[in-house]
Amino acid sequence: MALALEAGQKAICLLKNDDNLLPFSKNIKSVAVVGSLADLPALGGYSPRNVDAVTILDGIRKKFGKDFTINFEADTQPMEVLTTDEARYLRTPDNQQTGLLAEYFNNPELEG
Repeated sequence: MALALEAGQKAICLLKNDDNLLPFSKNIKSVAVVGSLADLPALGGYSPRNVDAVTILDGIRKKFGKDFTINFEADTQPMEVLTTDEARYLRTPDNQQTGLLAEYFNNPELEG
């Protein structure tokens, strides 16, 4: 039981709610949903069998109704489907070796 509690505590994800975007106001007329997993039921390993699952996409449809536009793009691949074969096509900025340059910024101006 203690292990399950610890796993649950470490798995918690908090959303940053800039400008009080969440929960969606009634003024929002459309939303983009990206990723094939949004249209797959994901109940988890401890869920009971033979239950009706609601996908993320179904939940949004039910919540906002038919007058709400959902721009759904399922063509992304779950991480376990992706391969690293494509790494050979990545080159460093000097084009001398395979690799990738990653830069991280903590501001919207991409500076620093």
